[in-house]
Amino acid sequence: MPILAVELMLGSRTRAIVRGDMGDLKKQTVSWRRLAAEGAVIVVSILLAFGIEAWWDSRSDSVQARALVTALSKDFITTGERFSEAWAAYETVLGSMERILTYAEAGLVPESEWEQIDTLLSRVFYSINTFEPPMGAVETILNSGRLDLFRDQELLGELTRWTSTINEFKTLKRAGTDHFYQSLYPFFRESLNLQDLDKDIPWAVPWPHDPTEAAALIMDRSFQNAIYMHYVLYHNIGEKLHGIEEAIGHISEMTDRELN
Repeated sequence: MPILAVELMLGSRTRAIVRGDMGDLKKQTVSWRRLAAEGAVIVVSILLAFGIEAWWDSRSDSVQARALVTALSKDFITTGERFSEAWAAYETVLGSMERILTYAEAGLVPESEWEQIDTLLSRVFYSINTFEPPMGAVETILNSGRLDLFRDQELLGELTRWTSTINEFKTLKRAGTDHFYQSLYPFFRESLNLQDLDKDIPWAVPWPHDPTEAAALIMDRSFQNAIYMHYVLYHNIGEKLHGIEEAIGHISEMTDRELN
């Protein structure tokens, strides 16, 4: 075969090989570009998914926090109503004991006031009543482990103090109730029918004996000492009730701000 023909043949084959290599290179370039684009799409999808999840978690936290604060607000509305009732009863009982102690200090009960004695004595029974605020929302919030849900961290501190205040109040009230049964009950047991003492009895429990005997009871020195000690215990309860009243107002204001 002539040399020129061989060279032409080799040249054509070389060009064909080069063209083939260039085609493969183009295919590889297109493949890498596609993979890069697909990878970018995957990365963006992952980031978007994390973003949606974070947004949803944030929204879920907000909904949960609002639900808890709403429940707290409702509980403190009920607490305020119950406090008003408890304070009215407290003032009635304390006023009755003050009047009895006034008679004791004077050394007599004016005959014109004998008809009031049964009412004064019966009102002392209401010392066994108590103040029970709903604590469900407070306990749920403090035990949730998600204190980060709330914007106002001062509110959480107030709720912790509220729990302590109510526990202290219950301790004082229990002491007053124990004293009533241990020291005052024996004086009334022989004179009044106390079977319905824990029921919804009216303020004026009938005094079955002659008014002079009721007046004599008020003049009894041991009875006076028991009433005085009960008055002191009840005065301490009143001091705690003042603190409770302030806390109710403060926490109610804070929950309103949290909801708005």
